[in-house]
Amino acid sequence: MLRFEKRIKEGKIILSKKERKRMEGEEIFLLLFPPKAILMNRENWRKNLQRYLSQHENKRDKRRACKFFCARSHKVEPDKSGEILLPQTQ
Repeated sequence: MLRFEKRIKEGKIILSKKERKRMEGEEIFLLLFPPKAILMNRENWRKNLQRYLSQHENKRDKRRACKFFCARSHKVEPDKSGEILLPQTQ
């Protein structure tokens, strides 16, 4: 299980060596909720999406919730120095 909550600084997130090592070989997803961001692997991302959707009862609310959650999710990859630049959003 992989999940980190990080603060956003100057449009990027900086990971420690220890965090980079734990993320090695994983698909990493970034959820943006400024001023914080949550990094997690694919398994945790799916679990969080399911948990988020289970809070809504009808199809319309689930569709809106899915849009909200997915619009804030981005697949990312840290560079060699452990920085993740935030995706440009509109």
